[in-house]
Amino acid sequence: GKTSSTTTVTVTNSGGGTMNWTASTTFNYTLSSQNPTLSAGQSGTITVSGIKGNGSITVTSSQAGTSSPQTVPIAPCPAGA
Repeated sequence: GKTSSTTTVTVTNSGGGTMNWTASTTFNYTLSSQNPTLSAGQSGTITVSGIKGNGSITVTSSQAGTSSPQTVPIAPCPAGA
C-alpha cells in the first residue's frame, strides 16, 4: 500500500541580523513553517508531510546572501521505520 511520512527540517539564522525565510516545493508535499522571521542565532522548523516519494524543498531568504536558496532533499521513511 501507499505510505506517506512526515519529517522536519530546521532553519537556523547563523548571521548577525534578522532573517526572513520561506519554504517552497514543486513536489506534492504539505509544508508547515514555524518562525518565518529569525533573530540572530534563532532556529525555525519546517514540517514536511505527505511524503510519498523522493523530492526536495527549497528554503529562500533575501537576507542570506549567497547561502540562499538552499535545497533540502526529502525522501520517504523506509517501510517499517
